[in-house]
Amino acid sequence: MDLNDIFQSSTLKAQDLKGREVTVTINGYQAVDFDDGKKLVLNFAESERTLVCNKTNGTTIAELHGTNLDSWIGKRITLFPTQTDFNGRQVQCIRVKLQPAAEPAPAPAADPQPLPGTPQRPPADGFGDDSPF
Repeated sequence: MDLNDIFQSSTLKAQDLKGREVTVTINGYQAVDFDDGKKLVLNFAESERTLVCNKTNGTTIAELHGTNLDSWIGKRITLFPTQTDFNGRQVQCIRVKLQPAAEPAPAPAADPQPLPGTPQRPPADGFGDDSPF
């Protein structure tokens, strides 16, 4: 068992990304007062965990989607773990990629249905349902 499994936070941490990029959809935000000032907190459709958005990440999202926070709703961003300097030492952090997140693949199209009244022929001998063509 991992220590982070016991002391889970309601906010995302770099180790939560497990070394990989994660694409999420912004579905809300709040301005929250912390001891060191007001900060932007983002909510995501894919998780109950939030991201305390620092100025670096906020500026990156604004480059992608504009400065109007309401326009961020429904937009996808890609988070990735990295390191940054903090008080003279390297610490883990989450950053937002400065490129549009890939849109989810569309659902596969349903098999086309014949038009009403179109006669259906049985397959020719040797060309049944198992044909690769």
